[in-house]
Amino acid sequence: MKATKEKQRHTVKCPEVKVFFLVLLVWGLLFSFLVPMGQIPDEQAHLSMIGESLGNPDMAGILSNDVALGQQRIAWHDQEKIDPKEWQAALTKQPGYTLLEVLPKGISLSVLKHFPATIGILLGLLLHLPTFWVMQLGELMNLLFYAGVSALAFWLMPIRRNVFVFLMLFPTAMQQASSISYDAIVLPLCYLFIAYLFHLKYRAKKIGLKELFLLFAVLLLVTYSKVPYALLAGLFLILPLDKINISLGKLVINQAVIKKWRIPLLVLFLILVVAAAYVFRENRYLQVVFGMLTEPVQAVRLYYHTLWVSKKYWAISMVGSFGWMDSGVSLWFAVFVWLFAIVISMVCYEKITGNRFRFFALFEKKAGKSVQESERIEHTELFQMSPYERTIIWLTAVFLFLFMILSIVDYFILLTVYDNPFENIHYNIHEDLYKIPFIDGVQGRYFLPFLSLFFLPLPHLKQIGKKKMWAALGLVVLITAIYTISILVHRYWG
Repeated sequence: MKATKEKQRHTVKCPEVKVFFLVLLVWGLLFSFLVPMGQIPDEQAHLSMIGESLGNPDMAGILSNDVALGQQRIAWHDQEKIDPKEWQAALTKQPGYTLLEVLPKGISLSVLKHFPATIGILLGLLLHLPTFWVMQLGELMNLLFYAGVSALAFWLMPIRRNVFVFLMLFPTAMQQASSISYDAIVLPLCYLFIAYLFHLKYRAKKIGLKELFLLFAVLLLVTYSKVPYALLAGLFLILPLDKINISLGKLVINQAVIKKWRIPLLVLFLILVVAAAYVFRENRYLQVVFGMLTEPVQAVRLYYHTLWVSKKYWAISMVGSFGWMDSGVSLWFAVFVWLFAIVISMVCYEKITGNRFRFFALFEKKAGKSVQESERIEHTELFQMSPYERTIIWLTAVFLFLFMILSIVDYFILLTVYDNPFENIHYNIHEDLYKIPFIDGVQGRYFLPFLSLFFLPLPHLKQIGKKKMWAALGLVVLITAIYTISILVHRYWG
């Protein structure tokens, strides 16, 4: 009896997390079936990456050609719809290929970028399912990963949870989550990194080696897929030094040690950055960064014209741009969504109450010592964010925004100046920066992983009851879902 009570006392109850997980699953499944195969940006490219990571570059073409759903016809003609007869036939059509033709012939580290989708596709192939269901299994595994990790991020996030949840439910994010794209991995891992870092800042009593290792591991996985997201590391600067306590045998790294060695460590870090930049100086992305830094006037002009030209497109595409970006929510609806996100982040339920829990306590068991899953707080506290912390968070978001735009410069120069974006052409970045009027090709979904960083530091103006806030959020999400479904039905099925 005593053991049962002890277990109940240390159980973290969070029913809203379960609800959120189910909402993500239902929302994602609707996208998976309403958006036909081949209609999500770069889906064929991601399928090719999966095949190449398994040592079978022919797999993508074989699977795509085996499903006759008019992918090209629909993708390039925004008035074309799904043929119901073709769709019904695809549901039961037996594969027109042998298992040996599509099975892996090797494996590479790049399989990590699409690991859930790869598992789903391989499972479908082994079960000898129709190709339509093979692809659906890939999408389902990605969706399960997105929903599971996003729910974990929601559970960990100690502040502004309502706006954090709202951004994770954006239609554009859900479309990517229900595809075979690696966005279904990158997005939730970025959410998890942000949530866990804020959890350590506001809830943890101590930040040790295991906690920091988890943060770096998640960031490394994200960076492996999208290098610019490595700048999320800037958030490490808001971690409180007085909580850091890293034990390495007889060596203990704490606040006093860090303050004593911070200048030498900063110098060493800068030396390593310069050395890495020299070693990888032939990298096209680094060349673009160097070119923009050495041509500051043109860089400012390019950013200004890019923002001016793309502002409406980004405002819409971050919220809801579907298919090959040929349909989406209206500008007025996007403006409403942005205003709602700002409001709920400034009038949210801000109290940190109830349970503090150590994330690693869920996995640890030490001999002779009971591991508590929660540590009770005897008081209720409002979260505090200093001007320094707000500045760091906003600067991290701004740098991510700027560097994400830079990631398209090389492609855009090859496309507009040399008319060949897929050829490895050597050019003079200092000259060719003046040959492009702005930077095109940056999609709103690229900003979703760090979008919450613009909202989290907003000032808290008013306290609104928790039930009222979640009710308002649920209503807006429901309206968004109904509106989105109507757009997708009209575009592909109506």
